[in-house]
Amino acid sequence: MSDYIHNFIYTNNRYSIGDGHDADHHWEVVKIFHQMLEIEDLTQDEIDFCEKLISVHDMVDYKYPELIEKNIDFVKEFVGQDGLYIVQNISYSKKDRPYDGPFKKLRDLVMLADWIAGLNLQRCIDYSKNNRQRVITTYYNRILPIINFIPKKYEYIYKPLYNKVVSDFEQYSKM
Repeated sequence: MSDYIHNFIYTNNRYSIGDGHDADHHWEVVKIFHQMLEIEDLTQDEIDFCEKLISVHDMVDYKYPELIEKNIDFVKEFVGQDGLYIVQNISYSKKDRPYDGPFKKLRDLVMLADWIAGLNLQRCIDYSKNNRQRVITTYYNRILPIINFIPKKYEYIYKPLYNKVVSDFEQYSKM
């Protein structure tokens, strides 16, 4: 693994990325991406580019408009114009936004790794700012539907995480 994720830790502290987009989340995205490599055939340059995308994928997230202006030049310099477009458009909420650029396969892998990494209750709670009703809404509207968009070939990665989030939510909802 390259050092790109270490860059995230530095930039996360420097640019103040919000809850649910911390180093733990990024490590999980990297781990899942590397699990995907078991069945994907990428060059080392493609792997490096994906790791760069992962390391900055939340730095220009639309949910943090105050950070976009602060981070956009850094991200564009780090991953280029196509990379900037990719990281600005990999959120689940932008799943229908088309991308047919030169890095489509790489964009799809990073996007799917991010979505799969989001299959956890803590991320749902963080995203919902610990508001119980928002946690429930987020779970039903964002977490459960994600698996409908993940190709079956990655089931060996997402199924255990999905089963765990369902189990965790059942426990949470009884509290």
